[in-house]
Amino acid sequence: MQLQSRTAHSRCAFSRWDSVKSILVGILLFVVQAQANLSRTTISNLGVSLYGVYMTSDPSCQVGLVPSVPLAKSPTTSNFVSSPVLGAGPVPNRVACVILIIANQIQVTWQAGSYVAPDNVCSAGGTANVNPCVNTNITWPASITQAAAASGLNLSSSCASSPTGTEVVPIFMSIDSSCTGSSVIDQQTTGCTSAGKSTSTPVQAPISINSTTSGSRIMSLPVNGRIVFVVDPDQMISGSTGICSAVSTPVFSIHQ
Repeated sequence: MQLQSRTAHSRCAFSRWDSVKSILVGILLFVVQAQANLSRTTISNLGVSLYGVYMTSDPSCQVGLVPSVPLAKSPTTSNFVSSPVLGAGPVPNRVACVILIIANQIQVTWQAGSYVAPDNVCSAGGTANVNPCVNTNITWPASITQAAAASGLNLSSSCASSPTGTEVVPIFMSIDSSCTGSSVIDQQTTGCTSAGKSTSTPVQAPISINSTTSGSRIMSLPVNGRIVFVVDPDQMISGSTGICSAVSTPVFSIHQ
């Protein structure tokens, strides 16, 4: 099996040998910039620590999980901007749910520049840490719990209102989820925002069809030998509060 990648801000692909079905974990920056948030081109680092990746044809994300990137006790930490390829492995015949197991802290670094108000407070450049899981409980699929116990990895059962960032958490992406977790994007989908915030919690698996409270939306994908993960930092950094800071987590999705 051979992995290939292109430069940052582009798609990553791999060539398939024989008939082995495989998965590529990478980044593509594609969402249109939101008003009053820094452009994706200003992001120089998007650090994600990955423990493993699971896929299944079950949209509830509970059974038939395939360890596309097997669970490990120690994470692989990568800058998704400069080093987008994370790994490869088997996938099910149909992808209806993807689970990323990551550390509960994503580091984003933005470059110095001459930004337009209110983002001019970001002009000096800087770094922020974002927690995808805040003030919520986590329920893990049984097969991941078993794999974690076998590998010695301690999974988190909840995240406090002020998390440490060391928690091991899932990111659920399912065809049963209706929202993305980004308040800016979710405003375009009925039922996905309340009081200006997204109603979806990506660290919880969807409990029903068209769920607006859990998981992150993906389209159902037949497998043809290439799947690209997408982590988009748009919507993350803003100076709208008078302080340049992270305002939301990046959007996670997949495509072929």
